[in-house]
Amino acid sequence: MDESYKNGRVMCVGGWLCEKKTWKDIESKWAVRIQYERRMSERKGFPPISRYHATDCASLRREFDRSKGWDEDRQIRFVKKLIDIIGEIRPIGIAVGCSLDDTRKVFGSHQEAETWAYRICMMWCMDLIGELIDEHWSGEKVDFFHEQSDRFNSVAQSAFKAMAANDSPHRKYFSSMTPVRWQDHVATQPADMLAFEAFKVINLDIASGEHLGDEPTDTEKMRKSLQSIIGKRVPLRVRYYTERIFPEVEKRKKNAARRDQLMMTAAQLLGVNATKEKL
Repeated sequence: MDESYKNGRVMCVGGWLCEKKTWKDIESKWAVRIQYERRMSERKGFPPISRYHATDCASLRREFDRSKGWDEDRQIRFVKKLIDIIGEIRPIGIAVGCSLDDTRKVFGSHQEAETWAYRICMMWCMDLIGELIDEHWSGEKVDFFHEQSDRFNSVAQSAFKAMAANDSPHRKYFSSMTPVRWQDHVATQPADMLAFEAFKVINLDIASGEHLGDEPTDTEKMRKSLQSIIGKRVPLRVRYYTERIFPEVEKRKKNAARRDQLMMTAAQLLGVNATKEKL
């Protein structure tokens, strides 16, 4: 799992679900492509990249700067090769996003809004994953991994504890939530890609003035927009939550003795609005 939120307008959490043996295949092929790009740079006298980083690659900055041998054509070819890996192996993509402006209407400061938006998005991602496990792998458990972040490590743990300890219908499937370094886990890079692409879809929609909602038609619109980027072969479950859920959350917030209980309330409300879709 990873998050994308840098512009102050949108928060999105996304990641991929598959079996451990499948993850090894994804990581192996992804690492091969990274090594290929490193060799191409070194042959031409440029410093090699350390990894795929979605925002830097898309913006041609830092390791992907033009002065380091990158341009639009190379960036497009590189991303297409990475997308082809996902399309070939077909893990299930999970992404949940929201408007930070909507979140601030209830949770006050910008920093608090980011924290709560991340927690709600992470909890809803967990709920969607729980649905999938219940439907297809009911004898299995899920280990969650998220990229290590001083900003969100404790928030991810709090979201996991709320979902695993409280009355989540899927809590029996949740095994662990572990922060990992990108240097040690290649799998954080595909998660970064999905979170960023979902972030872009939501941000573009907000910028156009045609906000996504949480109706089935809007969920389908978000899914199709993402599939136009990462390909139709990749199964996705995506959601976007709106300020419609907040009046009830705000009312219960005043009476909640613990924040974890409030987050469970939010997840339950989101679950009521969620609409299952076929893979």
